[in-house]
Amino acid sequence: MTVYFLLKYLFYTCLILWPVTLVFTVGAIRLFIYGKKVGFTQSLVYESSLKKGDILLMGKQSVYHSWQIQMANVLTGPLEERFWTHTALYAGDGKLWEARPEGVHERRLADYFEEGYYVFAVRHRYIKEDGCFDRLMDFFKDNQDCRYGWIGVLFYSLSILIPVGMDFVFKNKKVDEFCHLDHAYFCSEIIVDGFQSIGFRISAYDGWRVKPADFLHNPFFEPVSPVLQPKAAVGREMPV
Repeated sequence: MTVYFLLKYLFYTCLILWPVTLVFTVGAIRLFIYGKKVGFTQSLVYESSLKKGDILLMGKQSVYHSWQIQMANVLTGPLEERFWTHTALYAGDGKLWEARPEGVHERRLADYFEEGYYVFAVRHRYIKEDGCFDRLMDFFKDNQDCRYGWIGVLFYSLSILIPVGMDFVFKNKKVDEFCHLDHAYFCSEIIVDGFQSIGFRISAYDGWRVKPADFLHNPFFEPVSPVLQPKAAVGREMPV
């Protein structure tokens, strides 16, 4: 009898969740089979290419690094964009602001280069005043105590893999309280909300729905062209 109820439970679970299972299967095939054949084709070369307020995209070559975000990337975009799993805001002087599970904090961009990350950058097409970016940095500083922990990581991993039409599953006060998200920011979310706080709405979706790779196709941003520098400069050589 127990085996019967267990099998019945598994049957109905699969029946209800088959769309999610299908999404995961397609994503896994695209990432772990076809994704391995795709390497980086472009990467930021030197810090001197950057200006305050640029959005930085980070990622590694391995398909296993932050695989859940890479899977979401290949489900919604080309394989060439699978790498970008983290984003931050350039603050100038080799520093950046970012949101991590442990909180919002300032960090050296050189740390990412030293840890083997590839970095790409996009820049807002229309904001030219430094004062706007100063207020944007203030938004990050004011939210340094916001952290989401590893339960938040699970929430984010599921939310980026579930279709937007199922937002009702996540936009729930009890879910926010359980995951401690009422005073927290994900890496892309704080950038979206930060720009909105200074009067520039850059996404039609809630910030927590935005992935790092989504900034590549955002009409408000354009790629940052690398500036050629001597080999002694900080950064990587551009792949030919």
